[in-house]
Amino acid sequence: MVVHTAGPFGKTTGTETGPSGPSGQTTPVYQFEVWADADYIYGIKLWWNGGSTSVLYGDNGHGTKTTIQMGSGEWVCAAFVCVDPQNYFRGIGFDSNLNTGIYSGGYTAGAITTAFESNNYKWTDMIAYTGTLGGNIVIWGIEFYYTAPSFSPLQELALPALGIMAHTMVVAKSFMKVGKLRGELKVIAPSCEPPAGTDPLKVDLWHRTFRAQENCKESLLVYFPSILVASVFGGEVFGKWASRTVGILSLAGAFFRYKYLTAYIEDASKRGTPFHYGTMAMKPVFYVAVVSCGYLVGKQVVDSLKKRLAPAKRE
Repeated sequence: MVVHTAGPFGKTTGTETGPSGPSGQTTPVYQFEVWADADYIYGIKLWWNGGSTSVLYGDNGHGTKTTIQMGSGEWVCAAFVCVDPQNYFRGIGFDSNLNTGIYSGGYTAGAITTAFESNNYKWTDMIAYTGTLGGNIVIWGIEFYYTAPSFSPLQELALPALGIMAHTMVVAKSFMKVGKLRGELKVIAPSCEPPAGTDPLKVDLWHRTFRAQENCKESLLVYFPSILVASVFGGEVFGKWASRTVGILSLAGAFFRYKYLTAYIEDASKRGTPFHYGTMAMKPVFYVAVVSCGYLVGKQVVDSLKKRLAPAKRE
């Protein structure tokens, strides 16, 4: 993750509070509280690490307090601010990756500026500049810290995609071997048997080559979706190293699948060892695909039930 800043928005000549430090700048906000009325934002309090760490920015003695707590797998992914013509920060709003409009407060009837906005962004910290307006301490200006992925999710799929193409190339190679032998033995479509009188050794070679081709096609039907699902959803659950590991295992599986193809054609009794190693390479890919999909579906169900049974508390 890379830490980014957005702002400042409003005046920066008041009393400065924050940021809370490197840990606050890289840890997503777990909960936040805002003290506001229809004109000003008086104070904002951020909580991290499940509520064990907190920092107050501004004043908590005025305005109405609103508490927003993030649910499981939820984070603040967007912030919007309103700055008046005198360049005073006056209003604020937030979206989470799961819900839009989780908070809106202060004066928000003016022009709204997007501070940051993306489902991949996570609000982590802030700087507040406070001063006096209307006889009370308010937040004059604000600056945000948020993290963003340091890698492109699409780019991380390049290695697994190469694994898929390697498996596809093995199948294509089997097609070529069957096609070449079909021509040599004059196996006329739609027949899959050499003509009568063909040398028995050549007939055996044909059967081994044709069977190896069929097995390679069958394996691709299992490996293709496993690699694709494991790299996409595994990366979502386990991080970028999941897709990279899936890619490496897929390439290894394709290598042994090619060794299987050539061994089967040469001597069917030699196909066992490459088949074993290829299967061992691809088993974890299949398990990652199943576990990551199951986890994400289960998480969606649990989060949905939590929201129905215990909605977020807003004071």
